[in-house]
Amino acid sequence: MPWCGRPVSRRRYLQLAGGVIGLTILASAGAGAADAEGSNELVVTVNGGAFEKFTRAVIFTEFEKRTGGKIIAVTGLTMQVLAKLRASRDNPTLDVFRMDPPGMVPAARDGLLHKLDPAHIPNMSNLFPWAVPKSGDYVADNSDYQVLALNTKAIQTAPQTWLDLWKPEYKGRVIIPDITTSHGILFIAILSKILTGDFFNADAAFERLVVLKPNVLTYWTGHDQVIQLLTSGQAWLTPWISDRAVYQVSVGAPIDIVVPAKDGAVFVPANAGISAGTKQLALAEAYLNILLDPDVQAQNAEQIFNGPSNRATPLTGLAKKYYTIADLNLMNLDWDKLLAVQSGWVDRWNRDMVR
Repeated sequence: MPWCGRPVSRRRYLQLAGGVIGLTILASAGAGAADAEGSNELVVTVNGGAFEKFTRAVIFTEFEKRTGGKIIAVTGLTMQVLAKLRASRDNPTLDVFRMDPPGMVPAARDGLLHKLDPAHIPNMSNLFPWAVPKSGDYVADNSDYQVLALNTKAIQTAPQTWLDLWKPEYKGRVIIPDITTSHGILFIAILSKILTGDFFNADAAFERLVVLKPNVLTYWTGHDQVIQLLTSGQAWLTPWISDRAVYQVSVGAPIDIVVPAKDGAVFVPANAGISAGTKQLALAEAYLNILLDPDVQAQNAEQIFNGPSNRATPLTGLAKKYYTIADLNLMNLDWDKLLAVQSGWVDRWNRDMVR
């Protein structure tokens, strides 16, 4: 989903911020499908940074070529999009949107999503099983996963477990994600799983985190911060997310990543859906089908390193190396359960970890 060598962040999905920002209208030649009022405009959300550049250059261009439609692009993070969907539920102002699970799961529960029809979105037929929830209300169009990212100049032997963050030789060289980021929540979840066998039983995780504090240089809140600290050698090791880290590998930064084979890592799908009550259903379905196209997903994987959801997507180079996910011990979360414990974890972090 992408989560940096680029501005923050599609993956800070638990950090609440008000309002959807940045409205841009892209003109297009040609007449396309129209609603009852004659409009051929489709309002879609995009994420910032390199992902937005990719979306505009590849996905918008392909959509306009195939349909003759126009895109109205609105940028915003997951929780901003969810707030907008809720505020306009009786007259939706978004047609297609992308959100991470903490936004998409409540949106589906609240009846804000149009149930997708695979007959109208042919590429749904070739998705991995994890990409389509039982409800059929939305689909994953890409994915990322947790990693341990390391400075290769400082650490020659890759960590074997997430618990290597506690090693005495890394004192003052570890950075961990703050609780205000999605990555902070995911880090607690995987640590809970390692220590108790349960993603959501976090008492032992917090007890262990308190012990980690002397090793921690800082709690990071943005991807640019991680890049600066890792590449400069001020930090040596951190929990991070695959697409941001692999992008740094691609530009020659002294960074590599590992998923500890025994511990595993959390797998994070990035989802797309259509508003219930959209007046542009045909255009919305066409747009979603393009997001799921294997050739489009291959370009995504090769340019900004999001993993594909279409099983027919060809992978090459670094994308093949890091996103042949069958070779990794990746685990899915019950996002409803995660959302239920989130506020308690925030309170516990603020009590135990804030210095």
